[in-house]
Amino acid sequence: MRTQLLHYLCCPHTRQPLTAIDFCSGSQFTAEVAVETDAEIEHGVLTADRRHAYPIWNGIPRVLPSGLRSFPAFTERFRDELARCNMDLADQNRTASRGTSVAVKKQFERQWAWWGCEEKLYGRTPDEWEELLRNGYIGANFQGDCFDGQCVLDAGCGHGVFSRALARMGAHVIAVDFGNGIEVARDNCRDHPSIDFVQADILHLPIAGRPFDLVYCHGVLPFVPSPESGFVSLANVTNIGGYLRIWVYPRGGTIWEATQNLLRGVLSRLPSRVLYYLCFVPVPLLSIVQTYSNTSLATSTWRQCAQVVWDYYSSPIQWHFTPEAVAAWFRESGFGEVDFLPIPISALGKKTEANRRESKIQQC
Repeated sequence: MRTQLLHYLCCPHTRQPLTAIDFCSGSQFTAEVAVETDAEIEHGVLTADRRHAYPIWNGIPRVLPSGLRSFPAFTERFRDELARCNMDLADQNRTASRGTSVAVKKQFERQWAWWGCEEKLYGRTPDEWEELLRNGYIGANFQGDCFDGQCVLDAGCGHGVFSRALARMGAHVIAVDFGNGIEVARDNCRDHPSIDFVQADILHLPIAGRPFDLVYCHGVLPFVPSPESGFVSLANVTNIGGYLRIWVYPRGGTIWEATQNLLRGVLSRLPSRVLYYLCFVPVPLLSIVQTYSNTSLATSTWRQCAQVVWDYYSSPIQWHFTPEAVAAWFRESGFGEVDFLPIPISALGKKTEANRRESKIQQC
């Protein structure tokens, strides 16, 4: 973790600034100190107070609402270091709020572990995804090297393919993901020092203020317990005059939705290895049933196509939306006219008002 990331981070509960303690050197860093020195911390802790602390593990800050309680292996390994920091391990983050489903987290962690290093992701190579972004995939206002000096949030970065593309277009990217798959994204983007990685929940973003010129959230909101609350969280960190771009799954017809929900309800409860192998069976059907990413055997290997099946059926949570509902989210969160992009439902809004909506997720 680069200590200059402290300019952006805060406690997801108290909203207080965080102090970073490096276990290797024993040094402490605040946002003010980080202005003068941009150090790297491999293992350490971020603290707001004795009851709210978050690990820095393998170079990644892990700022989940439950704090140290989510990382028992970390607290065991660094028990002595935490004791020297006067951490109250018995009373850590007892007021943690409801966040993203643990079952969803585990399924996506498996997905990134099994498919995160594939040459093609959803039918395209990283270079092809970058070319798509450069040619207006985000919106007509974003083409070429348009992000020089801009700060971008990749909310739910997954494999890191969009983080990499945005960085190559000139942005400073803060890439956020809920699960341990954040390490796969970091490894895929090691050649891009302008990307900082944070393990965090978009329902409880540990971001101070409104630092982002663009918030990019691709296919993430359908998998959180309260998608509208997730949208509000993203809108609240978008700068005035900045943009929020989301892509969510469109709602189909009544029969389609009912049958797919039934099928997903059965498949998502299967043992993960059983479901993994079952995902290879319907791959030939992707040439008949069009996927959101247009992935098929014409563009990808059988294994790469199986990821699309896993992505659609493995999670116990998946919401679908109408354009009217998405437009209402933007309107109620202080955005001007919403542009709906060619891929349904992909929408871009410009933040015009400073109102800050409260999430429906209970805060401590």
